[in-house]
Amino acid sequence: MIELPDLFNENRVQEISLSFILYAPIGICLVVLRSIALLFLILISFIIPASSSLEQLIIEAISLILTFTFDNVSPTDGKDNRQTVKIIVTNRVSLFDGVALRRFFYNANCKVVHLWKNDSWTNWFKLNAIDYSQNQEELLSSCVKDLECSGSKLIFLPECEPTTGTDGLLIFNPVPFTLANKVQLPVLPICLRTSRTFHIRTTTFNSHPLSDLFWFLFSPYTKYHLKFLPSISPDASSSNENFCERVRETMAQNMGIQLTQFDERDVIDLKKRPDLFQRRQAQRREEFQQMINLVHQKVPIASLEAIRYDLEMTKNVQTTIDNLNERATAAARAANQSSTTSSHAMSTASKNSSTSSHRQTEEVHESPKPVILADADDLPELNNLIEKVNREKDTDVKLLLSLNRFQDLIVEGQSTVPLRTSVNTTSDDGNSSESKPKRIVFSPSDESDSSLESEDMVLEPRSSITKSKQPAKSRKSKAAKQIQSGVFVYLPYEFKKAKRNADLLTEIAKSMQKKRFIGKNGHFPILEREYNACISMITKGTSQQVTNAFEVAKIGLENLKIHNRDASLQMAENHDGEWVLIRAKKASDSTNGDSIDRLLDEITSRWTSSLNIEKRKTNDERSSKRTKK
Repeated sequence: MIELPDLFNENRVQEISLSFILYAPIGICLVVLRSIALLFLILISFIIPASSSLEQLIIEAISLILTFTFDNVSPTDGKDNRQTVKIIVTNRVSLFDGVALRRFFYNANCKVVHLWKNDSWTNWFKLNAIDYSQNQEELLSSCVKDLECSGSKLIFLPECEPTTGTDGLLIFNPVPFTLANKVQLPVLPICLRTSRTFHIRTTTFNSHPLSDLFWFLFSPYTKYHLKFLPSISPDASSSNENFCERVRETMAQNMGIQLTQFDERDVIDLKKRPDLFQRRQAQRREEFQQMINLVHQKVPIASLEAIRYDLEMTKNVQTTIDNLNERATAAARAANQSSTTSSHAMSTASKNSSTSSHRQTEEVHESPKPVILADADDLPELNNLIEKVNREKDTDVKLLLSLNRFQDLIVEGQSTVPLRTSVNTTSDDGNSSESKPKRIVFSPSDESDSSLESEDMVLEPRSSITKSKQPAKSRKSKAAKQIQSGVFVYLPYEFKKAKRNADLLTEIAKSMQKKRFIGKNGHFPILEREYNACISMITKGTSQQVTNAFEVAKIGLENLKIHNRDASLQMAENHDGEWVLIRAKKASDSTNGDSIDRLLDEITSRWTSSLNIEKRKTNDERSSKRTKK
């Protein structure tokens, strides 16, 4: 659940890098030059009488001096009615949102309606706006008059307080929606956010307007990202509050952020308690660092800066892991293509200088020789090699990408058809017999190489398979949905020690115990049907989603929990056992706490009972014991 301090930036600059330090002298020079230009602009606004031309000149000058740039996205439904809608609603992210929007609607007669007490230095400019000094009835009357008489566009920023624009939306002021209901006009929602070089934030918690102005002067530019949504018309049967929430919910969904239950008064109260803000920010830094470490464990080739940047955008560990893996795969593919192109060019040049054109054509189009794997266990050895390189402290990125690419090429070349022997052996008496395969050959054609003996086996690539055969599943298929909730329970092994061959017997007992539970007719399938749940044991063949969910549960994120957390983790360190995930079969299903407790007790009871099963003693054993006695 998002908290109020999460909606504000703590620091102005995310990270002071070397490039930022080198840019600082240039930024100071820009502050001086732009300050002089703004003072000159203020002087002109006092000398020249107020007019619409002067107002447009001031807006253009401010946008030019502070270097505003725009990136706008039209509605996805193709209905671009931004020129006809008269009431515009947007979230607030900076000091100059109103000026930037008026600059964007250059040819339109726009007015900004201040829903908060605007006592900053921007009042020094003669900008035509509707002030907050009036009460709500007078404010609505002024807005209706402008809409009917002058045909102005009215721009509202109902959040009243600037936020990050990437975490959550404050409760909106109801004035623009009351106005829309009153005059029965649609509202045009705009999702607004900003970006700058060096990740300089436009505002921070409890920052002074002059401080915000300094960083506008210091930054090389400020880019406003405007996403226009389809206009929303008021419903005659709904109240102003319902219409307000409908617009706010639509904006939050398109921005990918949460709705909050905080308003402007809550923000004012928080500014009086900065200690609460600092405490929450310290907690968020710790949680964010844990997320970075978790992603870095899964994607060790990614830099910490890349992980941090992607996590700030996605706010999700699994999404960041998927994004980084896709980038690494794309980089490996691009590197492989470039190396293939260069090597092919060098080979062609060499052949041109040493052979004739006819001989060269034959060599260029000659089929490559089969790739022979000496043993069927070579692929697992390749996987082990990749994991070993991953665990190295100083990882060679190029080596790791090459290994992954090599593994992809092997998988792309394999087939789903059964293996066939390449050559039949003939005995002395003339009878033919097939030899047993000893090596796996990846052949580029249907014909086996003449240099291969009869004991080789050929695995044909996909190109040689008929269209009726289904291709093997791609390893780069779309990532499965992340597990969001569930409970992990630890089931320890507690066997009675045997006198001879203890280790061997223990491993056999563990294997049999697993089969009792995860087998086709084991305990887990029975309990799944009985409790309408999904039960997964973490083994070597466990899916990546389950292992990722276990790592997330360890650090206490999402809705994933560990049953008897401290005791279970301690037991896992001291005793052998298995981790089991219990969760609802469908995301929409909700299993109450009592059902989960009963299922946990049932699994624990069956696990313990199965461990206590002993082999029945035979009559010979009983008689021998009596004889000894």
